[in-house]
Amino acid sequence: MKIDGGDLMDLDRLEISSCNWLSVLPASSLKKARVLCITDSRIKELPESIEAMEKIEELSLRCKSLMTLPDWFPCRKNLKTFEVDCESITLIINKIFSLRSIESLSLCCADEELPAAMAETSVENLKSFNLRCKNLRALPSGTDHLRTSNF
Repeated sequence: MKIDGGDLMDLDRLEISSCNWLSVLPASSLKKARVLCITDSRIKELPESIEAMEKIEELSLRCKSLMTLPDWFPCRKNLKTFEVDCESITLIINKIFSLRSIESLSLCCADEELPAAMAETSVENLKSFNLRCKNLRALPSGTDHLRTSNF
C-alpha cells in the first residue's frame, strides 16, 4: 500500500495505526513533519523513505515485528524522543544508544536480558529512560551511568 504525499506537505504530525500492509511512506512530502507514530504495523524495518524526514523530533514505533533500524538512523540530529515497542531490541540496541541528541527513550520488549553493549554506551543528553521488558531478569552490569534516568 502506498500513501500519496501530495496533500501531506504541511503536516507536523503523522500517526499511522493498524496498516498491516503499509510498506512505503511519502517522506519526501513529509519534510516538515516533526512527529511520526507507527502503531500495530507488521514492518520489520523502517522504510528508507523516512530518511528524508530531516526535521523529525519524535519517533514512536510500536511494531512487534521490528527487527532492524537503518544505518542512517543514529545520524538523526533532531531526534529528541524515541519510543520502540518490539519483540526483541537485541539487534537494534546499539543504534538506539548511538543517538547523541536523544533526551527521552522508551523501550518495551520481551527480552530476558539486555545486551552488555547497553552498559558501555553513554547518551549525553538522555533525561528520561523508560524500560518495560516483561521478561527482563536483570540489568547489565555497568549501567550506573543511567542512574539519573527514570526507570
